Amino acid sequence: MASVGEMEREAALPEPGQHGEAPVTAVDVETVKDVVAQAIAAHLPPRRAPWQSVFVGALLAGLIALAGVAYSTLRSDMTAMRSEMRSEIGVLRSEMREGFSQVNAVLLDHTERLARLEAAAGLPRANG
Repeated sequence: MASVGEMEREAALPEPGQHGEAPVTAVDVETVKDVVAQAIAAHLPPRRAPWQSVFVGALLAGLIALAGVAYSTLRSDMTAMRSEMRSEIGVLRSEMREGFSQVNAVLLDHTERLARLEAAAGLPRANG
């Protein structure tokens, strides 16, 4: 004789072919947990090994340190170049002053010669 629980379960199951519905299959809870865990694991990105993260971190730290050293070196080179340019500009200014004084001396000499020639030729002198 069938118990009441068995009769209710049998009554709840539709007969195959009735209204186009498929029969219901009982599934174990552990099987469902495994399937859900597999589905979640399939959609998660793969994990890196700890050494890979350490390696990438070390590379980034080295790159940042190298950039800092390069910046410091470039800055000191620019400072040295700036002082070198100042000294070169000073040298050029002194050379220009010497050149202008030589040109001025030559112009004064030519002016005196021209004045003597004009005086010897009896030409009137230009004022100025």
